[in-house]
Amino acid sequence: MKRICVFCGSSPGNNSKYTKSARKLGETLTEGDITLVYGGSNIGLMGEIANAMIRRDGNVIGIIPQVLVE
Repeated sequence: MKRICVFCGSSPGNNSKYTKSARKLGETLTEGDITLVYGGSNIGLMGEIANAMIRRDGNVIGIIPQVLVE
């Protein structure tokens, strides 16, 4: 597998386990040299996954719908 698409909450949720799990997923994807394709947010759980990967020089591709750009 070269890429995986993850869409999840743009909030951290009600339990710190969600944030911890999101960071772990980002670290695991980076270790496996898997590119993340995600919702483009730098907040919430999506942001946690992406930021964990970026901190480890992982590859991320953010997708933002045009309506949000405008």
